Amino acid sequence: MRITKNFSFWEFGPRGCAHNWVPDNEHQKMLVEDLALNLQKLRNEANRIRKANVSIYISSGIRSIADHYRLQGAGFNPAETSDHFFGVSVPVIKGGKHHLKFGDTYNFSVGAADCIISGMNTMAFSRMAMEEHREGVVQFGQIIYEKNPVKKSEWVHLSNAYGNYFSDRIVSWLNKTPFLQSLDGGISYQVANVK
Repeated sequence: MRITKNFSFWEFGPRGCAHNWVPDNEHQKMLVEDLALNLQKLRNEANRIRKANVSIYISSGIRSIADHYRLQGAGFNPAETSDHFFGVSVPVIKGGKHHLKFGDTYNFSVGAADCIISGMNTMAFSRMAMEEHREGVVQFGQIIYEKNPVKKSEWVHLSNAYGNYFSDRIVSWLNKTPFLQSLDGGISYQVANVK
């Protein structure tokens, strides 16, 4: 089922889902729709600016706990507080860096997609996304340029805006940095230089 001109529900679905997949609850459906609408605006803007055919391929949308562990096993570094869980409560490692803050479960994921960009340099796309966010054209919680030199891959992680789902107090407490980059496959992150 299509959400926008260029995005359908299944593209954001769990790994291996069928092309007719749609979320089985209204909460996840709303999170996917919001993300798709903002990604469509970005795609349209990229095509307008570049005067080219820029495409966005979703390499990872909704993740299950099993998929989280599969990615760890494949050499990636997914966060246990990832927005890819799309509102599902997930266990937090006892004694880990997030346990003191969140307790046994993380309940604040708002939905995210890892995007492979075609027709435009990936870093340039991430900077354009940051600029469009600052200008109020799109709304995202985090925009992260990620590069994995070992896997020779790069992508842009885009999540829904936290303020659309949580109070200002919760958003402040979550303290998510809006613009980041990782050049080592998610081992470390730095604040992204937008300019």
